Amino acid sequence: MAEVNWYNFVWFALAIPKHSFILWLVFRDALITKEKMYTWGYTRPTLCLFCFACQENRDHIFFRCSFSRHVWRNVIVECLIFDPPLDWEAIDSWSNVHLKGRSLHATICRLCFGATIYHLWRHRNDLLHGNTPCSDELLGQQVKWEVRSRLIARCSAKKIVNSILLVRK
Repeated sequence: MAEVNWYNFVWFALAIPKHSFILWLVFRDALITKEKMYTWGYTRPTLCLFCFACQENRDHIFFRCSFSRHVWRNVIVECLIFDPPLDWEAIDSWSNVHLKGRSLHATICRLCFGATIYHLWRHRNDLLHGNTPCSDELLGQQVKWEVRSRLIARCSAKKIVNSILLVRK
């Protein structure tokens, strides 16, 4: 079996399993987007449920959509990362350089990345099934709350976690 570069980015000690699973599907381009359903004979509109401006595919949902970009900006600022690549082609090599190791910063960034992907996909599915939309700010707050909760539950250095990131409102 071929080794992939993103393995340690997806599967790590503090990873939230449901986030890792969705992230694994995303890296493999295995999520069932409207673009894929169209190739299978799906006849309904294939526009993005966040912006209704472009065709829904993996790259658009997670990085190119204006709604997703706002969520990313909200979350990335908390991670103290400036100008990260926001496309699948570059994220793999970028993460291997900047987010490797077990430092608290790398762990927070990996958790934030997985949580953002997971919550974007979950919100997209909520919209697909007729649930009420939420704002990009609320989605960003949900991501930060979940990451902070995971760190507090699993880390012994709670004071560090509380003082570093994700405490701002």
